[in-house]
Amino acid sequence: AYRGADREDFIDQVEEGILLISEGRTRRGLRMLEAGLALDERHAELSFTIGEYYFNLGKSLEAAVFLRRALDEQGDHFGARLLLGLLSGDEGEAESAKIHLQRALVLDAQSFAAHYGLGRLFAREGKLDDALSHLRRALELNPSPEMHYLVGRTYLELGRPEKATKHLQKAIRLDPHFDVAQYSLGFIYWQSNRTSEAREHFRLAYEINPQDADY
Repeated sequence: AYRGADREDFIDQVEEGILLISEGRTRRGLRMLEAGLALDERHAELSFTIGEYYFNLGKSLEAAVFLRRALDEQGDHFGARLLLGLLSGDEGEAESAKIHLQRALVLDAQSFAAHYGLGRLFAREGKLDDALSHLRRALELNPSPEMHYLVGRTYLELGRPEKATKHLQKAIRLDPHFDVAQYSLGFIYWQSNRTSEAREHFRLAYEINPQDADY
């Protein structure tokens, strides 16, 4: 994909940069990659690679700059869309986040991260049906205790305790030490006047995490 004049110099800069990063000399390695990008400023994949490194370092401003450069050159770059969507969501830019994540799903409908990110965004906005649609798809792609818990909590917010109970029970079966799932299940039983079962789950939640005053 390189379109500059001095291809060998570009290769040296990129290989040296990646080697330095792999050795833990991340800052110097990124400077080398940025020097390589200066030889071909329209190189979408290298722009994305640098942006991804900054994203993983938690440097959102720097990450966004390089991810946007990648998109400017390649509008259908899945990785840049996904990471910009996640960054925008973290920064409270919900509409921008949804646009990026929805376009990411057009490029890869099987993306767990995009479905999860959209589900969380819709849940924050109180659009629970939309949230549930994406969280259920994320659960299918990655059946974990955390995803069962999130789907269960969404069902609970929608006033569907039977469905919520099933997912919370699955979360606990997968991870018996999942304290918030134990507590949420206890809360459902308490609301249903099943006090002995509620007490047992509250007790387990407390034993797992006695620092939480809610227990």
